[in-house]
Amino acid sequence: MLDKVIKDIPLEKDEAILHVNSEGVDLIPSNSDLETIDVGLVNIMCREYILKNYIDEIKNQYDYIIIDCRPSLSMITLNALACSDSVIIPVQAHYLSSKRNDTVNSNDK
Repeated sequence: MLDKVIKDIPLEKDEAILHVNSEGVDLIPSNSDLETIDVGLVNIMCREYILKNYIDEIKNQYDYIIIDCRPSLSMITLNALACSDSVIIPVQAHYLSSKRNDTVNSNDK
């Protein structure tokens, strides 16, 4: 889907969507070509909004849209953040994972 948008190939609104079951769960799967698309986005105008433009066309069909990204600050992740209303960042469930690292211990100086 992103490859077609980058190359200005017309894309039907539901073309990339897989209707998984009758419960209303749909998917847009990815594959290993997503890494090369990330590099291809670097030279495109408004590259941060490629995914947002597509999501804006289909979001009225869904109650929730969940976008799962790798833990990196790539162009794909920036696209996902640009079209999101809210963000969930998972961390390990222990004290030090949520503690800020910018405080310096006086013994470390």
